[in-house]
Amino acid sequence: MVEILNTGLSSARTKYINKEVLYDFSVNINPLGLPINVISNVIEGLETCNKYPDLSCCELRSLLSEKYLLPKDSFFVGNGADDILYRIVYAFRPKKALIIEPTFEEYEKVLRSVSCQVEHYILPEENNFNFCESVLNYITDDLDILFLCNPNNPTGTICDLKLIHRILDKCRVNNVKLVIDECFMEFIPEWKEYSAKFFIKEYDNLIVIDAFTKTYALAGFRLGFCVCGNLKVLDALNLNGQDYSVSTPAQLAGIGALTSAEYLPLTYEFVQKEREFMQESLKRLPVKVYPSRTNFLLFFCKDSLLVEKLRHYNIKVRDCSEFYSLSNRYHRIAVSTRKNNQYFVQVLEEIMRNS
Repeated sequence: MVEILNTGLSSARTKYINKEVLYDFSVNINPLGLPINVISNVIEGLETCNKYPDLSCCELRSLLSEKYLLPKDSFFVGNGADDILYRIVYAFRPKKALIIEPTFEEYEKVLRSVSCQVEHYILPEENNFNFCESVLNYITDDLDILFLCNPNNPTGTICDLKLIHRILDKCRVNNVKLVIDECFMEFIPEWKEYSAKFFIKEYDNLIVIDAFTKTYALAGFRLGFCVCGNLKVLDALNLNGQDYSVSTPAQLAGIGALTSAEYLPLTYEFVQKEREFMQESLKRLPVKVYPSRTNFLLFFCKDSLLVEKLRHYNIKVRDCSEFYSLSNRYHRIAVSTRKNNQYFVQVLEEIMRNS
């Protein structure tokens, strides 16, 4: 974990800040770092790396099946969530898609790569970007696919299961595939009350994507998965990508993560405590911070140069100008350690005073 070197933030002293230290709030992975079981499992399994990886990720899918109480054959494992996202789009080549915005920009990027017409449903800012029933009016019979991120990135909002049910029903009636991205779902302690993974037996038009990247801080291993009750869909994903896409170290890391029983309870406690600290701290400043259920926060600041000013203090945040319907006055920050969070708040206070 990154430790801060200096919290004396007067303008006269900023030149003494160590330029080699970067406080990166732009990457929203688990601040606890790698689970211990991941490290030991990868090290112990390195001697097997002279062989090809398990093509079907058998042990990993078995553990996923045990965790979610879903059939092993309903899981497909890939080289990160993006790999699965691209496989879905390349397999079905949709002609028209709907994206619930603002959200992860990769959805539109991959859809454009197959010349798909992309429509956007924009969550209302005045409702804190919460999901609402009006999206149902945009699910029409000329659509092929709908993308929904839950919890949503970058807003941190979550869609409740009642609305998910209604969206799924409307999609089924109109022969629309629904792709739900749950890569941030398990930062929520009561995630089982919100996850759509358990609907796959009821809806064969549903694909739920998840990953180890954010929840278990496995960004460098590139490991994601999806779950779907339609085996023909999973066969299509398998055919639309390279074989052996999941390396042996990645599989070992995933197995280590899923056998780290203490890790997620610690994550829930840590993230909730630090997110609340950041939320309450930002509310005292002239910015608008939006409610979040996950490990990052979205806030609005009138200062369009805030990103550059923060860089002066070696702080990096996510400028949201690349998110559809947002601008460079919106910023996403990850929850970090208490020391780093305090440093960020103190720097932001000083910037606000001098603006």
